[in-house]
Amino acid sequence: MTGYSRMRNPLRLGALAASVAVGLLAPTAASARTVTVGPPLTGSYTVNATFLFPSITLGNMVFNDPEANTVSPVDGIVLRWRLTAQGAADAYALRVLHPAAGGPYTGAGTSTSHNASTTSTQTFATNLPIQKGDAIGIDMLKATPTIKAQSVTGATDPYWGPVLADGVTANPTGNVSSLEFGFNADIQPAPRVVLVSPSSGPVGGGTSVTIAGSDFAGVKEVKFGALPASSFTVDSEAEITAVAPAAASAGPVDVSVTTIAGTSSARPGDRFTYEAPAVQTTTPTVPPPPPTCLVPKLTGKKLKGARKALTGANCKLGKVTRAFPKASKVTRQSPKSGTTKPAGSTVNVSLG
Repeated sequence: MTGYSRMRNPLRLGALAASVAVGLLAPTAASARTVTVGPPLTGSYTVNATFLFPSITLGNMVFNDPEANTVSPVDGIVLRWRLTAQGAADAYALRVLHPAAGGPYTGAGTSTSHNASTTSTQTFATNLPIQKGDAIGIDMLKATPTIKAQSVTGATDPYWGPVLADGVTANPTGNVSSLEFGFNADIQPAPRVVLVSPSSGPVGGGTSVTIAGSDFAGVKEVKFGALPASSFTVDSEAEITAVAPAAASAGPVDVSVTTIAGTSSARPGDRFTYEAPAVQTTTPTVPPPPPTCLVPKLTGKKLKGARKALTGANCKLGKVTRAFPKASKVTRQSPKSGTTKPAGSTVNVSLG
């Protein structure tokens, strides 16, 4: 059979679909913000779509919810996925589909397979890295697999048969038209660091730094460049307080936050600059020169004035010779004025 028809009983196809859509969810119990990739699963999934392959990878590209998107809007990790009730308890697995240039996709990760419920929508935990722009698909692992769908005008869904294995890049085998398939996935975004304050500190570490950003849920590590923070406290999903470690040298580093959803990408606002200690410049203390006796001019001075001048010049009065007993003025001196001698040196005078 080359096409398919819409009916409430099995519908025979040869088709795979790459699917995705995105909508915000409320925070989980772990206080992590998540986004949903895929339809909201609120419709009536009663059409059986059967594929004529030994196994199939299938997705959704157009949904009946106008707010749904077809690719992941964030880098992060798939925390869980859902599958509506199926007609049989067959095995299904979630697959990440990475778009390649020109139309093909690459298998980029697969969850553990689970058996479907025939009565209710099930949720399965997983841990699959996903990039912004990636789609999700579902692997159906039974020969000629069947999955429940609902009719949606305008829907176009690619498929690969057999499954698109991880690391394999291929164009779709074909497309399914006008059907939406009942599975979606929740993604926890990778953390973002937008600002650190203060943005600098000593190279010896110890600076308390406030890190602002988003999606700080389940934080495993905070780093300053390649060095783990000395300590950190997650204050909220938007703020962390961390103590900068000591660094080997001065210069800027990126502050990064790692959670189960990945590590924050480097951006200008996450820079912290280590500063070298200020260089202490000191002027060496030069001892003052020793005091000297700078011999003053004494000629013409009376003995009392000569003695006073010598004391002010750090000199002493030496031998006094008088030309006659009452002579009172200095007529000669030795050494002569202007001579420099050690402090306390004597100067001889003659009075006439």
